[in-house]
Amino acid sequence: MKNLILTLLILSLNFFTYGQEITDIRFEHQNGVLFEFGGNGYSINYERILINMNEFKFSSQLGISYYPPSTSIRVIWLPTSITGIWSFGKHHLELGVGYIFIREALRDSVNNTVGWHWTEIFTSRLGYRYQVPNKHFIMRVGYIPSIELENNKEFHSAVGLSFGYSF
Repeated sequence: MKNLILTLLILSLNFFTYGQEITDIRFEHQNGVLFEFGGNGYSINYERILINMNEFKFSSQLGISYYPPSTSIRVIWLPTSITGIWSFGKHHLELGVGYIFIREALRDSVNNTVGWHWTEIFTSRLGYRYQVPNKHFIMRVGYIPSIELENNKEFHSAVGLSFGYSF
């Protein structure tokens, strides 16, 4: 009977110590390509993880958006951002700031393009990211408020959805 109790005790201790194993949640792949819908526009973005610790990561992102002139939206957007990422296994909290450079057409009184003008928008991001640390798939959703630095400092509020591939 003593041997049975001792064996069960050893097996149960092994079970509990295995259950408390510390896992490494650093991203195995530190580059990514993301397609974003909404938020900073419909864009393709390159992301690089600059700091890759177990519970915290820091990334930088650069992208491009294009809208045909027929949409009456500004033609070319160049979104940039830096983001802090807090990791909880495969679930992550994102908090970031960004800047969008926008190239827009200058038009005369009959709506002909007479030149180009650059303007800027300041953005921020509060979002959720799903990424298994050793896999390639990335999915993000975030609240992305922005302030146009021209045009009377207009405030815009948007939600963005991103899907991507890390490598």
